Amino acid sequence: MHNKLHSFNFTAELKKLRPWSRSSWSHTDLPRLREGMVGAQVR
Repeated sequence: MHNKLHSFNFTAELKKLRPWSRSSWSHTDLPRLREGMVGAQVR
């Protein structure tokens, strides 16, 4: 996000937003993390 998290819509459907909608490497989104009760993801 180029260090601009303050302007990111965390409730957006990432499947419809670029670059995530076209990405073969991003299989994680906030709704899935919440559903799985994940507290942190380390890359």
